[in-house]
Amino acid sequence: NSLAGYQGTIEWDPEMLAFGQLISTNDEIMTGTHLTADGKLTFSYVQTQGANTNFAAGDVLFTLEFTVLESAAYQTSVTINSSATLSKAYTEKGAASDIIATGGTVFVSDATGIAKQNESNAVFNAVPNPFTSGTSISFELQNDQNLDFTVFSTLGTMVTQSNFYKAGMHTWTLPAGELAKGVYYINIKGSEINETIKVVKQ
Repeated sequence: NSLAGYQGTIEWDPEMLAFGQLISTNDEIMTGTHLTADGKLTFSYVQTQGANTNFAAGDVLFTLEFTVLESAAYQTSVTINSSATLSKAYTEKGAASDIIATGGTVFVSDATGIAKQNESNAVFNAVPNPFTSGTSISFELQNDQNLDFTVFSTLGTMVTQSNFYKAGMHTWTLPAGELAKGVYYINIKGSEINETIKVVKQ
């Protein structure tokens, strides 16, 4: 796409992420950091040479760095919206288009490892991993409890299964089914457990 400029608001949960910095090879990107304590960052870029800039699919415009707070859960979202600055992209002639962000889910446990809580000492490993036809998680519980198995892709929640498990050995299976190739996350949550496993469908 050929653009003369763009602007918008990046928003996140300030109780889970603390803004660090925006990194870009383009010095003309302007940022407003006065709302970062509230989980918002405004950004804007205007082509100063009087011509449009061509962007190809997959081009990285900038990178955001955050510090994960110790109170963080296993995932959160970073979104682009118009809550502080209208999110639009502009051509040289002033035609405006909406900025639509896809994805935006930040899996904290995959990046830091601090967001898992497992008071039961149960070990959760997916085998095989990577997988093609399916993967299974075998685990041993010391106490009876309900467990929620929630599967996420980078686009968000896909499915949640809730089951009651007695103390002892158990196996939970994720069939490949209609899953596309890619990275998935399985969160296991119970009264004594909150752990996330990364798996790869080949």
